[in-house]
Amino acid sequence: MQWAQYLSNIFQYCKHLNRQRNIKTKELKNNIKIFFLCNEKRIKTDIDLNNITDIAILMYGKGIGDAIVLSGLIKILKEQNYKITILAEKRIAFYFENNSNIDKVILVDKSFSAEDYQKLKTTTDFDLLIDLYDKDLSSYIRFKIIKAINAKHTIGFNQKQYNIFDHSIEYKEYKSHITKRLTYLLDYLQIPAQEISYDVPLPEDDMAIANGFLQQYLQKYSTIVIFNPFSTNKMRDFSLTQIDKMTQFLNSRDQVLTIIIGEHQRISQLKTYENIIINPHRSFFVAAALVKSADLVITPDTSIVHLANTFNRRMICTYNNRMIDRNFINNYVWSPNYPNAVQLFANKNQVSDILPDILIQHIQEQLDLIRNEKN
Repeated sequence: MQWAQYLSNIFQYCKHLNRQRNIKTKELKNNIKIFFLCNEKRIKTDIDLNNITDIAILMYGKGIGDAIVLSGLIKILKEQNYKITILAEKRIAFYFENNSNIDKVILVDKSFSAEDYQKLKTTTDFDLLIDLYDKDLSSYIRFKIIKAINAKHTIGFNQKQYNIFDHSIEYKEYKSHITKRLTYLLDYLQIPAQEISYDVPLPEDDMAIANGFLQQYLQKYSTIVIFNPFSTNKMRDFSLTQIDKMTQFLNSRDQVLTIIIGEHQRISQLKTYENIIINPHRSFFVAAALVKSADLVITPDTSIVHLANTFNRRMICTYNNRMIDRNFINNYVWSPNYPNAVQLFANKNQVSDILPDILIQHIQEQLDLIRNEKN
């Protein structure tokens, strides 16, 4: 048994080394391509706030969680009468297309040809282009997009070494929430500092579907729990053991209905019980509407964390101590950032390491609080 564990540890360590080697190789290739892309001489422009009306925000390589956080900034910019365009991949473009504060969504993709980049250059004319994120493995494509668009003024973060940006905002608040970064941008644009709260408009049709789905259960159940067991990264997923123990506990609670949401292919394989059901609807906005109606949300995924924040739902969320760009601490940067959330941390780097009993203890505490509030 000891030998088996020893060999398993060696195998895991080798896998870790291989992952690190692959990451380093990708970084090196990325840096070489960026060097040649940004090697041309370019005269940087000074920002003229009086002549900015059209703003483009680059969201290539980002996810739904990033989009939800951005919604608060978009609302503030729109209140300042700016015209807002979002540059995003098809997989998240649907989210922006539903937001009335956004004037236009332009699709971008890593498979773009030279003709596609030329089309970007000839069909866009922005006063300001903003790249909100530090350099990462998506930067080469982001820089190609920025270069093709050639806006009158470009802003980046922590990237003053690249002449593709006219101005780079220095940001070193490694333990501050992501919304703090956005306030630095507002300060540069001379927009008075204010709290950035998320703004997630839900389509009426999706709200109606979610409400109709819930209506059939409201006579039997007084408490609705939304359980999202998986994230976009397996290191943040709940294990099947954790899921089974939590759902068994939730199933035992009187008048509590638990609805499991997430990627349908994955959640459809999970065991259900009398009081545990799978969300049959695949629309993101239906899932968001269910979160809005929930008494409690349980999730390891930051996109659902930000949805729960948007609607101020009670929540238990889990984090795995990930570092972002070797400096920014994920537990802080992408934290829930509101009082109704309970944030739990893995001992190392996998959410599956959290003991099920600890998870159940916090679920019980939250359900007791909800019951007391309702009585």
